[in-house]
Amino acid sequence: MAENLWLNTYRMMDTSRGYLAKCGFRWHSAVTDQYTSNYIYSFPLVKYKKYPCVICEIVVTRNTGEAICNVYDGNHNLYFPFYTDFILYRKRKERINRRIKKEFKRLGIIRV
Repeated sequence: MAENLWLNTYRMMDTSRGYLAKCGFRWHSAVTDQYTSNYIYSFPLVKYKKYPCVICEIVVTRNTGEAICNVYDGNHNLYFPFYTDFILYRKRKERINRRIKKEFKRLGIIRV
């Protein structure tokens, strides 16, 4: 069975503004409140021709380093195969998990 990455807790080691900007994160007011400063990084997981169909969004809280990932389809709805354990979607989920783990490694995000 494929691992459920969305159930795990992750932490980013370096959350300085310069490093986040270098990695492609951007500050976003929709996920930030008066007590936290959150940054978002999006990257395509699946493309059709040259257009992204499935997108991973990593949100990092700068104060704590906590990181979460969400996977969306092209209409910005949660991508069902990533969040389910149906056998039908196992291979697709494993490919998505490998791609997300590779990006986590590049960004310095570890599982806690």
